[in-house]
Amino acid sequence: MPQTNSLLQMGGMEPYVETALKGLDSQNFSIRIDDINPATQDTNLYNKNTTSDLNASYGLKIWEHQFKFCDRTWKIVISPDNHFLAVHGTALPWMTLSGGLFFSSLLTVLLLTISGKRAHVEALVDIRTAELRVAEKSARESAAQLRTVVESQPECVKVVALDGSLLQMNQAGLNMLEADNLQQLKASSLAERVLPKYRTAFAGMLRRVFSGQSVITEFEINTLKGRRRWLESHAVPMRNTTGDIIAMLSVTRDITERKRAEESQRLAARVFGEAHEGIVITNADGIIIDVNPMFCEITGYSRDEVLGQNPNILQSGNHSPDFFQGMWNSLKTHRHWQGEVWNRKKNGDLFAELLSISVLCDEQGQIIHYLGLFSDITESKQQQQLLELLAHFDPLTRIPNRTLFTDRLLQALAHSKRDQSLLAICFLDLDGFKPVNDEFGHDVGDQVLIEVADRIKQTLREADTVSRHGGDEFAVLLSDLRSIEESKLAISRIHQAILEPYLINEQTITIGVSTGITVYPLDDSDPDTLLRHADQSMYQAKLAGRNSFHLFDANQNQQDIDRHKQVNDIKTAFLGQEFSLYYQPKVNLKSGQVVGVEALIRWVHPERGLISPLVFMPIITASHLEIEVGNWVIKQAWQQLAAWHNQGLLLEVSINISGYHLLSPGFIEHLDATLATQPQLASQFFQLEILESTALDELSAVNRVIKACRNQLGVKVALDDFGTGYSSLAHLRHLPVDCVKIDQSFVRDMLGNPDDFAIVESVISLSDAFHREVVAEGVENHNQVNVLLLMGCELAQGFVIAKPMPADDIAGWTQGYQPHSSWSMLVEPNISTEKALITIFRIELRQWLNQIHACLDSTHQPVWPVMNSKKSHFGRWLKRAQQHAIYPIQILEKISKAYKELLQHGIALKHHVIKGEFETAQHYFSDLQIIHEDIDQLLLNM
Repeated sequence: MPQTNSLLQMGGMEPYVETALKGLDSQNFSIRIDDINPATQDTNLYNKNTTSDLNASYGLKIWEHQFKFCDRTWKIVISPDNHFLAVHGTALPWMTLSGGLFFSSLLTVLLLTISGKRAHVEALVDIRTAELRVAEKSARESAAQLRTVVESQPECVKVVALDGSLLQMNQAGLNMLEADNLQQLKASSLAERVLPKYRTAFAGMLRRVFSGQSVITEFEINTLKGRRRWLESHAVPMRNTTGDIIAMLSVTRDITERKRAEESQRLAARVFGEAHEGIVITNADGIIIDVNPMFCEITGYSRDEVLGQNPNILQSGNHSPDFFQGMWNSLKTHRHWQGEVWNRKKNGDLFAELLSISVLCDEQGQIIHYLGLFSDITESKQQQQLLELLAHFDPLTRIPNRTLFTDRLLQALAHSKRDQSLLAICFLDLDGFKPVNDEFGHDVGDQVLIEVADRIKQTLREADTVSRHGGDEFAVLLSDLRSIEESKLAISRIHQAILEPYLINEQTITIGVSTGITVYPLDDSDPDTLLRHADQSMYQAKLAGRNSFHLFDANQNQQDIDRHKQVNDIKTAFLGQEFSLYYQPKVNLKSGQVVGVEALIRWVHPERGLISPLVFMPIITASHLEIEVGNWVIKQAWQQLAAWHNQGLLLEVSINISGYHLLSPGFIEHLDATLATQPQLASQFFQLEILESTALDELSAVNRVIKACRNQLGVKVALDDFGTGYSSLAHLRHLPVDCVKIDQSFVRDMLGNPDDFAIVESVISLSDAFHREVVAEGVENHNQVNVLLLMGCELAQGFVIAKPMPADDIAGWTQGYQPHSSWSMLVEPNISTEKALITIFRIELRQWLNQIHACLDSTHQPVWPVMNSKKSHFGRWLKRAQQHAIYPIQILEKISKAYKELLQHGIALKHHVIKGEFETAQHYFSDLQIIHEDIDQLLLNM
């Protein structure tokens, strides 16, 4: 046997190998036999090559084996070529050959042949060849059947080699991965198709399978065409006859739709649980089967309390049966209903909801569920009611304001024309009212105005109208008159009622009234002119001695003559370039930044000096001269803005525009042409302020002009004098303005007048709700600044910041401007609403004390602050806080006791001042300081 190698070298290995391979189709694989440690340099004992080498991407593994023979170690290497898959159609035959008995049998036959038992071997080979042919045929048939089964599977069936490469995949798998053929998939790794975040799990699946486990896993892939799909793969190891794992077999199905359904279910569950709207689901009989958490939060009922109940447990009783019948009719006809409903919470509180009900049906169209979605709009409804109230009624007297009066005037004129009756338009101005304010304070003055309004209403018929036009001015409509004498009698009754003394805070007050009357159609003028004629007649009554009335005489109207002269004087001044623009800065109170200026027209009269626009602008209202002046203001302000920007002073400039000018023909064209003169300047730095709503009955026209200014020209629009009868709060909803300016009359008295404070607070809140910028006008002292900051209003203008100044002074003032050191010292970052309110009351009480101190000065007429807890802002809050136990009751009781003592000392001090006992009053003031410090400390500790 030691001579075996030499014998093989002499006779060659071919006969022995051919004997071993007898009966086997070895055309598609190569065989090589090497002596690993030969005695000579010739290591190759036998080599049979194929026509083409194996492509590595095919995933077929080379079979090799080393074995000891005598004193040598031989290595046999058998490798399929590229045609093997083409001939057999699958890798399974090769796996059967390499993993089964064939190559082991080849090795045995070769050993026996070389050992010299050739004859016996040949006999064995013949027998074995016949067996192999039968086995090969059976294997081919089994492979064909297996291919048929695999290819017919609707799910992906694949075989993966130990290195993770793809060996085989059926057509369903190719379709799933959107591959045209198997070679296209083999061009890249399977792991590359798996999304990055799932590759670790995919690699883990391979490791577990090749370690002998059966694994089910889910992962997401990208197909060859870039589509994402979710797959679920059940993988098992493939073993050969010796039990060795040679590959992985997996069955994979597309679960994309299932994943989408699961995601939809999760999303639906999350929406149901986290929605900010209440959701209720009932069955076809209207019985509640589920509600979401927001339903419980809004209604106060728990889920268990409402399940199995009918939604009518929430009914408030505010809606008629016809309302619900209409709802059900809509559900039957349109399968949907939406509207506003007032319902009742578990605790009995009413709340408004915006409700949407949908009908859910099955495939046959039968109703299976009702779905209700609702949101709590109670606060919005309350704000809407406040808006409507402020839009049409005077906030102090609760009688109609100018807006509603104008509307009723139009209706009354139409009625007068139709019935051929007389209509009296009356304008009333109180005589001696200013001394009431000066002597007794604005609080008492407000009480007088309320009483005057009540007395006028009591003397009028139901069809008549009284309105407050601002200050101490009222207007009255007397309709269905048959003679002028009827109007005189009615006004006489009103005068008699107003002249009766008023008892306010134990003080007796008397006032008078002057009234102007014009009668339609004897005065056949338009509504604005009728009011102006009544106003002019009222001034004639004042000139005649007050406490009287004057009937307008259309034939002898000296006022018209005077007005004509005034208009000519103003026109002459305008043409003579006597008008100038002054600018009042607007600043951000919080940051200290100067954000812009408001252009204010002034008449620089050569003899009378600087004249306010309040003197001359009303005279040219609704005239062509008003438009000319307004266009001049636009041009001057735009040129000045460009000059400042060229200097690097990036300010915003706002100008006042009347409603008449805004709606005049050619306004948009003139504004556009003016803006075009400075093309380098951005138009958003230019702002229009609507001064008065002189075209309230043309709200839609104003809306169109404002939209054109903003959308086409890019300028901003502000609503000026917000909250008064001259600027309807309804504009906030209907006009697309950028900014709201709080009227200075409310800002001025907000610390002493709880109603003014409430209006300022409401305007700031509503502006924030409607996403409008808000600016406070007429800010005159540092307390007002700090209170505005605490209320959330950061933009302001007023004398405490700067007075209007010439354009040349703006740059220097801006450069040197520094906000006052006391501003925002009491305002903490991110201060809570409760803490802010407490700070406001501390400021109010400090101002109350300072106002008392000012009254000790005998050289001035004293203006006393409110000394009635029921009418003071702080007193009202303190009462509510005690009723609702907002704060610890012990602290509230201490504050209430101290505040009562504070007011008592204040009243006593006032009496001593009135009597001239200033030394005693000064002692009382010292006590007031101590009590105030106690209250302030208690508030500070809350």
